[in-house]
Amino acid sequence: MSSVALKLTTLLVRQIAKPIANTIKHEAKNHKGFKVVCVRVAQYFHFLDERLKTSLLRSKARPVRPLNEAKAIQNGAEILSETFIFSVAAGALLYESNRQRVKENNRKDAMEEDVRRLEEEISELREVVKKMGGGKLVADIELQNNNPEIVVAVPKGNPANLVGEIKREKQILREEEKHRQQAVEKEKGAIDEKSDHK
Repeated sequence: MSSVALKLTTLLVRQIAKPIANTIKHEAKNHKGFKVVCVRVAQYFHFLDERLKTSLLRSKARPVRPLNEAKAIQNGAEILSETFIFSVAAGALLYESNRQRVKENNRKDAMEEDVRRLEEEISELREVVKKMGGGKLVADIELQNNNPEIVVAVPKGNPANLVGEIKREKQILREEEKHRQQAVEKEKGAIDEKSDHK
């Protein structure tokens, strides 16, 4: 899913959450059990609010008068509905964060796979060069790079392009080997003709 589609989905979920929050407020007034929960939540937050004001203003502690039932139901329903909307938004944020982390891990795994494949290609290329009599060339490059594990200095760029370049180099080396074999065969044929004429 693209990030734009995900953001639109998150916005849609948050918009759907608002009517649910309004339903919570409506049910708080009509449902007896839910009314009790709202009153308890509102009284608890009212008590905390008063205690916090007292401690911040450093005033003398006084007994906290509870809210009347109508105000407590309204405040409790408001708190619960806002908590629900916040929970939906936080859930969407956590989901997006987790999705981005998984995407980043997949990208890192793909890069590690590309690097491993490139190392194999380089190793194969080194063997091809050695077989073609380029052992001295390989040794010189290893000394130049000062690292026997890496034969060729790998340029920065797209690993897929690098693999293509290595494959082209291998193809060129194969063609050169083929031409060299043909030259050797011609030379042998010429030597054989000279020996036949004698």
